Amino acid sequence: MHAIFKFEKEDRKIEEIFKDDLISRQTLIKREGKSLGLKDDSIYLVVEGSEDAIKKARNLAGDRELRDTEGEDIYRKIKEEEDEASAGLGAIFG
Repeated sequence: MHAIFKFEKEDRKIEEIFKDDLISRQTLIKREGKSLGLKDDSIYLVVEGSEDAIKKARNLAGDRELRDTEGEDIYRKIKEEEDEASAGLGAIFG
């Protein structure tokens, strides 16, 4: 289970999510929009984990969740980036 959130660069709400005990024990992936080939300065956060942790992240993030195709496009880009990085490390340590 996962959820994707979009925060403005100055938004401190993201810090609350990272400091939460339950959420911080899940997989958290944070990326800047520009690093994903986007033209905005937003911060994107993927939370992968338990249903309870996702629910709590949604409560803390408020209306910042991306639930449409934009969210899935962001998720796909982040996962592709991670897969490429893993493949690169595999080639190095083969």
